[in-house]
Amino acid sequence: MIPSFAITGATLDNSVIGGGTPAAGHFTTVGATGIASLNGGITVNTDKFIVDGTTGNTTVAGTLAVGANAAGSNATFYGATTGKSMAWNAVANKLTVTGDMEVTGRAPSEILYWMR
Repeated sequence: MIPSFAITGATLDNSVIGGGTPAAGHFTTVGATGIASLNGGITVNTDKFIVDGTTGNTTVAGTLAVGANAAGSNATFYGATTGKSMAWNAVANKLTVTGDMEVTGRAPSEILYWMR
């Protein structure tokens, strides 16, 4: 058994690292072709998160928070038709819907008054 092992400035081709006994690793850059599985979750320490792939679909299980209370961020949702969107402007505290809007269920009386 080797108690300590270090590789400095080398290239490992066609080699599995941590396949038998997975352990922690620290890397400056990680690249992958195909699917990368991150079973323990992911933390991104940057101001951008990009999903790139065939569909670009992203699923969020849990709460999606944009900004924080009293420090909000803008958010835009685009429709399938050019020019149709729903945009939240955090500075103006304003929601703008470009296209048709439908409210189902019970709406507060203030909304019903505004929609007359």
